[in-house]
Amino acid sequence: MLIGFAWARGGPSAFLACADWSGLGARVRSRPPSHRLWSRGRATGAGVRRIGRRGPEPVSYLAECKLVSFPVAIYKVLRTVAERIRLVILADNELQTLSGKFMTTFGHLRELRLEGNCLHGLPDEVGTLQHLQAIDLSRNQFQDFPERLTALQALETINLEENEIVDVPVEKLAAMASLKSVNLRRNPLNAEVRAVARPLLSFDLLLSPEGARGDAAP
Repeated sequence: MLIGFAWARGGPSAFLACADWSGLGARVRSRPPSHRLWSRGRATGAGVRRIGRRGPEPVSYLAECKLVSFPVAIYKVLRTVAERIRLVILADNELQTLSGKFMTTFGHLRELRLEGNCLHGLPDEVGTLQHLQAIDLSRNQFQDFPERLTALQALETINLEENEIVDVPVEKLAAMASLKSVNLRRNPLNAEVRAVARPLLSFDLLLSPEGARGDAAP
């Protein structure tokens, strides 16, 4: 695992990535999208060469690391910048759960990307993410809609594509003042959800065409 810190205008910027260590150096295995984070780099005992930047805000990137849980040691490493981290990417791992400590440590997140894991629920402490604007939970194992998200009044985008969700709390979602989009494509949704008059909703409810793979049987 690679832990790097670099300075950007306005303060320190931090990122995390997987790495293959060899002698004094390491080459990053996973490549973040170039327009969002960093491209490939090398690390030495003196630190990490920074290739690009997302701005002055610290970022945590731990995608494609085969993680089954969030590394406890990272809490200590990031203790001085955790409150300033706005984006965490843990996509395409093997996460089965996230702890309440994770949510309270990164309590000022604006975006949380957890797509491509084995999650089937979120801890109660997700309700502390009152600044969260976007969450990606696509390609996980949710059978129930994570209703605690409906308490996050800053939340604008929820992506739950390709899970196993049948029922959706449409009324609670409609009460969310900032919500703009909920992606429920490729879920076995029941007929009641499909019968919702989407033009009357204040947000975009994205569903697969009726009869497409993932829909519930009649």
